[in-house]
Amino acid sequence: KGEKKKLTDLDNDTDVFDDEEFDEVQLRKEDGGFIQEGYDETLDGLRSSMDGSQQQVDELERNYREISGIETLKLKRNKNKNVGYMVEVPKRLQEKLDESIFFKHRDTTHFSHFKTTEIIKLQLGLYTADEKVFQREIELFDELCELVSEAAVDITMVANALAQLDVALGFALLAKEKGFVRPLLEDSNAFDIQHGRHVVVEKNGYFVANDLKLYVKDESYDSFVQNKEDADSSSTTWMITGPNMGGKSTFLRQNAHIAILAQMGSFVPATRARIGVVDKVFCRVGASDELAADRSTFMVEMEETATILNNATSKSLVIVDEVGRGTSTRDGRAIAQAVLERLLSIGCRALFATHFHELTEMAKNYPRLHLYTSAVSESDQNDLAFLYTIRPGISSESYGVHVAGLAGVPKSVVKRARELVEADIAQKNS
Repeated sequence: KGEKKKLTDLDNDTDVFDDEEFDEVQLRKEDGGFIQEGYDETLDGLRSSMDGSQQQVDELERNYREISGIETLKLKRNKNKNVGYMVEVPKRLQEKLDESIFFKHRDTTHFSHFKTTEIIKLQLGLYTADEKVFQREIELFDELCELVSEAAVDITMVANALAQLDVALGFALLAKEKGFVRPLLEDSNAFDIQHGRHVVVEKNGYFVANDLKLYVKDESYDSFVQNKEDADSSSTTWMITGPNMGGKSTFLRQNAHIAILAQMGSFVPATRARIGVVDKVFCRVGASDELAADRSTFMVEMEETATILNNATSKSLVIVDEVGRGTSTRDGRAIAQAVLERLLSIGCRALFATHFHELTEMAKNYPRLHLYTSAVSESDQNDLAFLYTIRPGISSESYGVHVAGLAGVPKSVVKRARELVEADIAQKNS
């Protein structure tokens, strides 16, 4: 009610701005010309007097053309107010001017400029009128600033109210157009998303929705778990394996988006969402070097990982995408396992995507670690189709060679890479 009353009061106070248009406002007030015609009678009167002076300028120009016989003669006003009006003629025609009337002011590459006694007198009058116009504009501008200053508190309050309304309307419009659902927020460690979607990626067309169910046994556990297969164990962390381009990163990001949207007051892209309040969302997704800061890609990755491990709590949501990939396979796998062990000990809700398939063995010792994979379909001709569904299981390989072929790597190189992979598998099985 307070904002509504203030808005009504401001509507009356700011009628002055409705009468004034700023379509061609100057960037600096020193340039003048920022008060539109019709706003102030005094200012309009001063400008009218200047218009009368302009008629004198036009008349002088016609007179000088007649006495000189130069049809291209112009009476031009220099941008510098101290210079004012000058007679401009082509250099080749300057000899036609009577030196007793026109006296040289300056030359440019193609033109000569002259002054006359009449021009100087006229310029003095114009300069005075111009100054009066400018001073009146400054007075009006200061009055407007004072008006705004007096209403600053009310303007700020109304602006904040309008901003909140704008956000709420934006959320409502998005939810209606995109089929978002109202999330249930509670004080638990649940993160139950049914048919969740990535609100940006789905704009590209067909999108495969996926579920996510993270939870810890507590007083709300019975009402949360609906499937018998979930009844015996908690799941705080999903390890997700699968092929490159299979949708792992999108799945991680969409759930981070859903958590953020839910806690900022928006509906979310899903058919059901039950979320225990998250205190922080941590993301370790993608990396690039920072050469100017002398930091390699791997250093950036490790610094981001350190931030997560040093600050995450049991109430946090963490998404980690392929940690350890920026170094050797042995070191990378060791780092990835150590990071995952730390996340499990913290007890935060986490999504952990990796191509280190050996890490799936950890599930035997960590009941809260559940294994999922991004599904693919492979034909007898070795053609691969990404299904983009996240389902229980372990991926047998990452299909990196196949993706290299899709990216346009020469067939001979892809063929050779496939031979090397097969040889490595044969050696390990022998």
